[in-house]
Amino acid sequence: MDALGRVPKDSEVREQLRDRAIEIVAPLVERAHRDEQLRRDFDALDLLVALHMLVGAAERREPGRNDRYAEMILRGLR
Repeated sequence: MDALGRVPKDSEVREQLRDRAIEIVAPLVERAHRDEQLRRDFDALDLLVALHMLVGAAERREPGRNDRYAEMILRGLR
């Protein structure tokens, strides 16, 4: 995900990185759907966005709030 943020949005490289990231997480999404641990309307790209949000929440360095932010994001996945 970090690599995607460093490449211009209209770049072919960015599209290739995104597609590869989706390939990597797609089996996790399928298993989470099968195990009823992930909302049915979430796909691999949604999971990547949620992971990016978790990184952003962790980087905020707000004492006592990082866990809260992470919990809110993770709760939204189910």
